[in-house]
Amino acid sequence: MASTTTSSSPMILTYFEFAGPAEPVRWALAMTGQPWEDKRISFAEFPALKPGLPNGQVPILEVGGKVLPQSGAQLRYVGKLAGLYPEDALEAAFADAAVDAVGDSHMKLVPTIQEKDKAKQAEMREKLATDFLPTWLGNLEKALAAAGGSYFAGGKLSIGDIAVVARLVWLKDGSLDGIPATIVDEYPLLSALVERVKAEPKIVAYHEKRSEISTK
Repeated sequence: MASTTTSSSPMILTYFEFAGPAEPVRWALAMTGQPWEDKRISFAEFPALKPGLPNGQVPILEVGGKVLPQSGAQLRYVGKLAGLYPEDALEAAFADAAVDAVGDSHMKLVPTIQEKDKAKQAEMREKLATDFLPTWLGNLEKALAAAGGSYFAGGKLSIGDIAVVARLVWLKDGSLDGIPATIVDEYPLLSALVERVKAEPKIVAYHEKRSEISTK
């Protein structure tokens, strides 16, 4: 059974305009059905905010006057509110394993985003696309197959699926120069999972709202 927060004020998630590690938390917040604020800041605003942030980092999640750091902790907390975190300890561990796998990819992607030399960045992205990502995607495909083929934990949607799909959507959207937008296509279980999660009504509503905001 999903828990409920004791705070009467909406939760506030603060991060930059792009997806990154905050996107799974955004999707999970949408799945709670509770009001929340999607606060997006610019890189220009960040230096003034940084000294007052836990660990000097975003995303942060404000809950009832308390500030929760670390996207993984945020995702587990919000996942429990949304009924996306398995009660069975082993299934919860499998959900966590999928989230941790996304963390592995983040460690590889971030240096390529931070690289200012375009030639060097292109070289790094090519190596990711031909070396790391196929292995990473293949391992996820195998883990999904081992779990039954539909979801990573407990036979139903969990934070593991949310985290993986949010990352796969980022890889597929063409915003990462040098990473082919078709890179996920040869993995049928992962491709089906992407469509299954994106079709969740509350996630569809979240994306429709974001689309409205971005066109104003």
